Amino acid sequence: MKMKARILVLCLAAVLLVGVGSTLAYLVAQTEPLTNTFEDTAVTCEVLESQNGYQVKNTGNIDAYIRIAIVATWQDTDGNVYYQAPQISEVKGEGWAKRTADGYYYYADRVKPSVEDTAQSTNSFAVTLAVGQTPPNGYNLVIEVVAQAIQADGVTADGTPAVTDAWGVDINDGKLIVTP
Repeated sequence: MKMKARILVLCLAAVLLVGVGSTLAYLVAQTEPLTNTFEDTAVTCEVLESQNGYQVKNTGNIDAYIRIAIVATWQDTDGNVYYQAPQISEVKGEGWAKRTADGYYYYADRVKPSVEDTAQSTNSFAVTLAVGQTPPNGYNLVIEVVAQAIQADGVTADGTPAVTDAWGVDINDGKLIVTP
Protein backbone atom coordinates (compact mmCIF):
# COMPACT_ATOMS: atom_id res chain seq x y z
CA MET A 1 0.00 0.00 0.00
CA LYS A 2 2.84 2.35 0.81
CA MET A 3 4.40 1.70 -2.55
CA LYS A 4 1.14 2.61 -4.38
CA ALA A 5 0.91 5.88 -2.44
CA ARG A 6 4.47 6.78 -3.36
CA ILE A 7 3.88 6.03 -7.03
CA LEU A 8 0.69 8.10 -6.96
CA VAL A 9 2.48 11.10 -5.36
CA LEU A 10 5.32 10.83 -7.89
CA CYS A 11 2.83 10.71 -10.79
CA LEU A 12 0.97 13.78 -9.48
CA ALA A 13 4.25 15.67 -9.05
CA ALA A 14 5.29 14.77 -12.60
CA VAL A 15 1.93 15.94 -13.99
CA LEU A 16 2.21 19.25 -12.08
CA LEU A 17 5.79 19.77 -13.21
CA VAL A 18 4.92 19.12 -16.85
CA GLY A 19 1.83 21.36 -16.61
CA VAL A 20 3.65 24.31 -15.04
CA GLY A 21 6.65 23.93 -17.34
CA SER A 22 4.57 23.80 -20.50
CA THR A 23 2.44 26.78 -19.37
CA LEU A 24 5.56 28.87 -18.74
CA ALA A 25 7.05 27.80 -22.07
CA TYR A 26 3.82 28.78 -23.85
CA LEU A 27 3.69 32.20 -22.17
CA VAL A 28 7.33 32.96 -22.90
CA ALA A 29 6.94 31.90 -26.52
CA GLN A 30 3.60 33.62 -27.14
CA THR A 31 3.70 36.98 -25.35
CA GLU A 32 5.59 40.07 -26.45
CA PRO A 33 7.50 41.89 -23.74
CA LEU A 34 5.86 45.07 -22.53
CA THR A 35 8.01 48.15 -22.63
CA ASN A 36 7.27 51.01 -20.28
CA THR A 37 8.27 54.26 -21.88
CA PHE A 38 8.81 57.35 -19.81
CA GLU A 39 9.28 60.81 -21.21
CA ASP A 40 11.67 62.98 -19.28
CA THR A 41 10.17 66.28 -18.27
CA ALA A 42 12.05 69.45 -19.08
CA VAL A 43 11.46 72.73 -17.28
CA THR A 44 13.21 75.50 -19.17
CA CYS A 45 12.42 79.02 -20.29
CA GLU A 46 13.82 81.73 -22.51
CA VAL A 47 13.51 85.51 -22.42
CA LEU A 48 12.68 87.12 -25.76
CA GLU A 49 13.10 90.84 -26.34
CA SER A 50 11.16 92.92 -28.83
CA GLN A 51 10.58 96.63 -29.46
CA ASN A 52 7.50 96.44 -27.22
CA GLY A 53 9.24 94.79 -24.29
CA TYR A 54 9.86 91.24 -23.26
CA GLN A 55 8.21 87.83 -23.14
CA VAL A 56 9.17 84.64 -21.35
CA LYS A 57 8.76 81.55 -23.49
CA ASN A 58 8.30 78.14 -21.84
CA THR A 59 10.82 76.07 -23.82
CA GLY A 60 10.21 72.94 -21.74
CA ASN A 61 7.67 70.22 -22.38
CA ILE A 62 5.33 70.71 -19.38
CA ASP A 63 3.33 73.57 -17.88
CA ALA A 64 5.43 75.85 -15.72
CA TYR A 65 5.21 78.89 -13.48
CA ILE A 66 7.57 81.74 -14.31
CA ARG A 67 9.31 84.42 -12.28
CA ILE A 68 11.78 87.07 -13.37
CA ALA A 69 14.39 89.32 -11.85
CA ILE A 70 15.31 92.62 -13.49
CA VAL A 71 18.93 93.74 -13.36
CA ALA A 72 19.44 97.27 -14.65
CA THR A 73 22.87 98.89 -15.00
CA TRP A 74 24.55 101.80 -16.71
CA GLN A 75 27.35 100.44 -18.92
CA ASP A 76 29.91 102.01 -21.20
CA THR A 77 30.87 100.57 -24.60
CA ASP A 78 33.52 98.33 -22.97
CA GLY A 79 30.96 96.78 -20.61
CA ASN A 80 32.17 98.68 -17.55
CA VAL A 81 29.35 99.20 -15.07
CA TYR A 82 28.71 102.60 -13.48
CA TYR A 83 28.78 102.43 -9.67
CA GLN A 84 25.22 103.68 -9.25
CA ALA A 85 22.44 101.49 -10.69
CA PRO A 86 19.34 102.93 -12.33
CA GLN A 87 16.11 102.50 -10.38
CA ILE A 88 13.33 100.41 -11.89
CA SER A 89 9.92 101.99 -11.53
CA GLU A 90 7.87 98.93 -12.41
CA VAL A 91 7.28 95.99 -14.69
CA LYS A 92 4.12 96.62 -16.67
CA GLY A 93 2.19 93.70 -18.02
CA GLU A 94 -1.05 91.90 -17.29
CA GLY A 95 -0.63 89.04 -14.83
CA TRP A 96 2.74 90.14 -13.37
CA ALA A 97 3.09 90.92 -9.65
CA LYS A 98 6.15 92.00 -7.70
CA ARG A 99 7.00 90.41 -4.40
CA THR A 100 9.02 92.97 -2.48
CA ALA A 101 10.26 90.34 -0.01
CA ASP A 102 12.51 88.81 -2.69
CA GLY A 103 12.41 91.37 -5.54
CA TYR A 104 11.07 88.91 -8.12
CA TYR A 105 8.15 89.49 -10.47
CA TYR A 106 5.83 86.48 -10.73
CA TYR A 107 3.52 85.63 -13.59
CA ALA A 108 0.23 84.46 -12.08
CA ASP A 109 -0.86 81.93 -14.72
CA ARG A 110 0.80 78.67 -15.60
CA VAL A 111 2.58 78.95 -18.93
CA LYS A 112 2.05 76.17 -21.43
CA PRO A 113 5.00 74.79 -23.39
CA SER A 114 5.60 76.65 -26.64
CA VAL A 115 5.50 74.29 -29.56
CA GLU A 116 6.12 77.04 -32.06
CA ASP A 117 9.05 79.41 -32.37
CA THR A 118 7.01 82.35 -31.17
CA ALA A 119 6.46 83.21 -27.52
CA GLN A 120 3.05 83.47 -25.96
CA SER A 121 1.93 87.09 -25.95
CA THR A 122 0.00 86.61 -22.72
CA ASN A 123 3.07 87.08 -20.52
CA SER A 124 4.44 90.18 -22.24
CA PHE A 125 5.85 92.94 -20.06
CA ALA A 126 7.76 96.19 -20.28
CA VAL A 127 10.29 97.60 -17.85
CA THR A 128 10.16 101.29 -16.96
CA LEU A 129 12.70 103.38 -15.08
CA ALA A 130 11.90 105.74 -12.25
CA VAL A 131 11.18 109.25 -13.53
CA GLY A 132 14.03 111.71 -13.96
CA GLN A 133 16.92 109.32 -14.50
CA THR A 134 19.43 110.01 -17.20
CA PRO A 135 22.47 107.96 -18.05
CA PRO A 136 25.82 109.23 -16.84
CA ASN A 137 28.03 110.69 -19.57
CA GLY A 138 29.39 107.86 -21.76
CA TYR A 139 27.05 105.19 -20.34
CA ASN A 140 23.95 103.47 -21.72
CA LEU A 141 21.09 101.69 -20.01
CA VAL A 142 21.38 97.88 -20.02
CA ILE A 143 18.46 95.80 -18.77
CA GLU A 144 18.90 92.08 -18.17
CA VAL A 145 15.91 89.87 -17.51
CA VAL A 146 16.72 86.69 -15.61
CA ALA A 147 13.89 84.16 -15.80
CA GLN A 148 13.24 81.00 -13.81
CA ALA A 149 10.65 78.29 -14.42
CA ILE A 150 9.30 75.60 -12.13
CA GLN A 151 7.03 72.66 -12.92
CA ALA A 152 3.41 73.70 -12.40
CA ASP A 153 2.16 70.29 -11.29
CA GLY A 154 5.16 69.24 -9.23
CA VAL A 155 4.76 68.33 -5.56
CA THR A 156 7.13 67.49 -2.73
CA ALA A 157 7.09 64.20 -0.83
CA ASP A 158 4.56 65.59 1.66
CA GLY A 159 2.22 66.85 -1.11
CA THR A 160 3.20 70.53 -0.96
CA PRO A 161 3.21 72.16 -4.42
CA ALA A 162 6.80 72.49 -5.64
CA VAL A 163 6.29 76.19 -6.41
CA THR A 164 5.19 76.81 -2.81
CA ASP A 165 8.13 74.86 -1.43
CA ALA A 166 10.73 76.51 -3.69
CA TRP A 167 9.42 80.05 -4.08
CA GLY A 168 7.16 80.48 -1.07
CA VAL A 169 4.07 81.46 -3.06
CA ASP A 170 0.63 79.89 -2.84
CA ILE A 171 -1.67 78.61 -5.56
CA ASN A 172 -5.42 79.21 -5.82
CA ASP A 173 -7.37 77.77 -8.78
CA GLY A 174 -4.12 77.28 -10.71
CA LYS A 175 -2.95 80.87 -10.26
CA LEU A 176 -0.03 82.03 -8.16
CA ILE A 177 -0.94 84.17 -5.18
CA VAL A 178 1.90 86.63 -4.61
CA THR A 179 1.89 88.54 -1.36
CA PRO A 180 4.39 91.33 -0.83
